[in-house]
Amino acid sequence: MIERSRLGIPVLIFSEALHGLMQQGATSFPQAIALGSTWDTTLVEQVFTAAAQEGRSQGTRQVLSPVLDLARDPRWEEPRNVIAKIRTLVSRIGMAAVFGLQGREKMLGDDHVAVTLKTLRRSRSARRGKNIAPVDIPKERSAKLTSTRSRS
Repeated sequence: MIERSRLGIPVLIFSEALHGLMQQGATSFPQAIALGSTWDTTLVEQVFTAAAQEGRSQGTRQVLSPVLDLARDPRWEEPRNVIAKIRTLVSRIGMAAVFGLQGREKMLGDDHVAVTLKTLRRSRSARRGKNIAPVDIPKERSAKLTSTRSRS
């Protein structure tokens, strides 16, 4: 891409990796909620190490994963993407996923990818558990948000 683009700007190729690399030909592992239910950080690290290696072999340098939200409402359409509803478990399994994807060294190796931690914070408190439903914000918070916007 550097040689073929007008400005010679390099391209950063990224992908999703919620339960393995989300690209054709890559291994699909159980959903995050299933991986979290194992309570096995070693296994989760191995799963995401495999995802990182598959990503690098296809040119991926960065992945959007893991999702560090808590599964609070079973009616919500996205609980399969989160690890658990227990903070301690989410943090430990999330760290194992990051170590698998990025490695444990200070610099990324040739078989690891950069991580973008994800959160779906705004959508998890939607009415009736729907992903694209209105979100209830208390009046005090709403007033604070409005005053912050008007100052900028």
